[in-house]
Amino acid sequence: MADLKLLLVGAISNSEAIYSGGIKKRFGGSVMYAARAARALGIDTTVITIGAEDIDGGINELEALGITVHKIKRATSNNSSNDYTSEPRKMYLRSFIDKPISQHEIKLDINPYRFLVLLPIFGEVSHKILPGFSGKPVFLDLQGLVRKNDAKNSDNLYPVAQSDWEDMENFIGKIEILKASSEDLAKIKFPEGILTDEDKCKYFVNRGFPIFVLTRGDRNTLVCGNNLEPTEVPVKKVANLSSAGAGDIFNIAFIYKYLETKDIVSSAQFANDYVGQELSGS
Repeated sequence: MADLKLLLVGAISNSEAIYSGGIKKRFGGSVMYAARAARALGIDTTVITIGAEDIDGGINELEALGITVHKIKRATSNNSSNDYTSEPRKMYLRSFIDKPISQHEIKLDINPYRFLVLLPIFGEVSHKILPGFSGKPVFLDLQGLVRKNDAKNSDNLYPVAQSDWEDMENFIGKIEILKASSEDLAKIKFPEGILTDEDKCKYFVNRGFPIFVLTRGDRNTLVCGNNLEPTEVPVKKVANLSSAGAGDIFNIAFIYKYLETKDIVSSAQFANDYVGQELSGS
């Protein structure tokens, strides 16, 4: 789709990934993985990110790929340390931003973009920017809105834990596609009787999110919508070295196919297959 333009919003992280074989330093964050995936699919992509000078190397990496990046300056960045030696991975922050992106800080013209993609990792996006996107379809990955940090530990790291989605009401009616992982839903306070994943999918749709996508690791993805009952979409199990960025790659592949077909199930299947292909290196 030559006319497809996406605007991605989220933090770049000057991150550390801890594996059994050692520590790997890299620039991460959802927008890094998503922007690379978009570029690989031939999508014209712009990124709005936020942070201090320590993420400039990540910006340079994206710009070298032909991706336009607008940086909103802060004194600190959302810099993470992710421990992949256990399952599920453990997330820590070495530093985090002091306030989210505000509407007046987004100065570019949004009219050329087919979809606005919000990919927060820790508090950099809030509902207050949504009026600036009025009239455009918005995709939201829930992950960065359901995290909280605990007190700094002896390693000078802030452990990150799951939390409730306390301001969900402010997003209702403003998001076309809401995507979450099983991890994201762990601490959300659902009404009594909402127990299964299928129940949770229908809950979000009934609350005013027209399309809901739930990724569940190696288990089949679950999708539902205003005109679609909860439906499982197969996931192919692959041997891979790291699952880092898998959810972000999924997001872009889903949007890419959805804009082509408007079919939720086939879009999720394409995204699952694309992620499997990318992670396996095939």
